[in-house]
Amino acid sequence: MKLAKTFVMVVCATLLSTGGIGSARQAYAQDAASTDVQGWSAGGTGSADLESAVQSSPDAQGTPLAVGGCWSGDVIDDLDGTGTASLTFVQNGKKFPHTSSLNFDWPDTSYVHGPIHGTVSSTGIKFNGKAGKGCPFHGVGTGDASLITGTVTFTGKCANFFTNVSFSISPGC
Repeated sequence: MKLAKTFVMVVCATLLSTGGIGSARQAYAQDAASTDVQGWSAGGTGSADLESAVQSSPDAQGTPLAVGGCWSGDVIDDLDGTGTASLTFVQNGKKFPHTSSLNFDWPDTSYVHGPIHGTVSSTGIKFNGKAGKGCPFHGVGTGDASLITGTVTFTGKCANFFTNVSFSISPGC
């Protein structure tokens, strides 16, 4: 009996050390528990490598726009019309991490809320985000320190409900 228990322990230890059982899956920042509300409602992919895209552009050598803080304005969607947009950027040089956020709300109770991360150049922003499970999006905006206009493309389930989405935001909420 003692030999059998020892054998079982050796086999389990070998399998665990080689990853045969109990190997961990990859963890993503979107999987982290957060107090931020994420999700989307229809009411009544994204860019794979934002950093390299910005670094390869001619404006990458310029000083990035100062976008830190809350920006607000309008969002327009083919199905929902005009709503309110607020994006909060936690800027660190040419980047803003997952602690940044996007909130779009329409009068018909449709909404998109979720964390975003991306890059800032001297002429605009590029970002990826996720509004809950199955609703990834990516966006791009151009402008200056007083106005940024751009578009957001939704994939997954949200692509059926949010189409041709554009936004126009200014500093302040």
